[in-house]
Amino acid sequence: MKVSIFGAGYVGLVSAACFTHIGHQVICYDVDEEKIKKLTQQKNVLFEPDLDKILASALKNGLAFTSDLQEAISFCNTYMVCVGTPATANGMADLSYLFSAIENLSIHAKESFIVITKSTVPVGTANQVKSKIDAILNKCGKNISVRVVSCPEFLAQGSAVQNFLNPDRIVIGTDDDFAFNVVKELYAPITVPKNVPSIQMSSSSAELTKYASNLFLATKISFMNEISRIAELTGADIIDVIHGTVADARIGRSMSNPGCGFGGSCLSKDLKALIYQVEEQSYCPALLRSVLDVNENQKKYFISKVFSLCENDVKNKIIAIWGLAFKPNTDDIRDSISCDLIEALIKAGAKIQAYDPVAGAHVTEKFQHEGHITICQSKEQAIQDAELLVVLTEWPEFYHLDFNLIKNSMKKQIIIDGRNIYDPKELTQHGIFYYAIGKALLH
Repeated sequence: MKVSIFGAGYVGLVSAACFTHIGHQVICYDVDEEKIKKLTQQKNVLFEPDLDKILASALKNGLAFTSDLQEAISFCNTYMVCVGTPATANGMADLSYLFSAIENLSIHAKESFIVITKSTVPVGTANQVKSKIDAILNKCGKNISVRVVSCPEFLAQGSAVQNFLNPDRIVIGTDDDFAFNVVKELYAPITVPKNVPSIQMSSSSAELTKYASNLFLATKISFMNEISRIAELTGADIIDVIHGTVADARIGRSMSNPGCGFGGSCLSKDLKALIYQVEEQSYCPALLRSVLDVNENQKKYFISKVFSLCENDVKNKIIAIWGLAFKPNTDDIRDSISCDLIEALIKAGAKIQAYDPVAGAHVTEKFQHEGHITICQSKEQAIQDAELLVVLTEWPEFYHLDFNLIKNSMKKQIIIDGRNIYDPKELTQHGIFYYAIGKALLH
């Protein structure tokens, strides 16, 4: 099958490479000419495990990139829209990129077509898209039909390629059986051999399914973070509590680790967008608001712990940070606690030595005018002469601690672990002052 993908961002690029990989003919369009030039030259533009390999293979198998709108439209009559829907200041999803894309499609289309929206959007957006396209076609005097399908993506950063190739389900939001079968056929090379269900529902139900999936995960994280705070207050050990809790098959192990708050480009944004949408309709989503509040409070609480372990005086003290990305296997620092902590430390006069395997350049760019932060080339360099080590991302290379290096490099052996990756008993046996989420402070 042929498919034209609009948007060479995170979702669009992964989808373009993977659809080509499973045998389809794909062209990927983006307005960013520099990005398209790099991709055409086989230069990847984002960090994602397995993407380099699958992108190189896809280019050899015919994947094309273009910044020529006419070329993208004339390629086929099935268009997958994967443009960004960033949050506005009040939390509402900004649909301007989406509407711009469908307007261009409608103006230049010469035959009936299908629009598949992959972007995370407010419930009811597909119906708005259909109405806007119909209005444009009518204004242009075009006697062609359009079908709009909501087919939300469920790609997690750090595992997006594997998520695409090994999906749990394909959600297809349309009441039109022809459009449903077109989308179902697109995914058939990966769904049929593995008996993965293609679930048909209305477009609004599909849009809400995407929100419900993300927000359930956010709720689970905030729930465990709240329990971790209670564990600290009562003397319980959150790790033991988790082991005892997730043994219940109804609950499950996934997303049950407490931490210093979730980040990234999805969970907070989606929470705020849905909250905004339903509050505009005079409904108070109390649980969703609480999930967001718990997450923000968890970040503030963790940052306060960093300061308290420095006796609330970090001026001119060196604070080491391991991990800047909001989670491993990505270079994304959006809504990462690392940025909140760095801002607070800089404001208080601390000197920061930070290391991340892939995200350092983004932090350098964000804090380029600040003189109190050094992005280090290794975790060893970051802890040199540090008063405190803060672990924010559970990269595999951080799991093994060289205790002699810690003792010889750090001014004080204090570690605050935002991801609970270390054994408290082992650290205290080596004389390290250790704090982890949901555990008593150990000397």
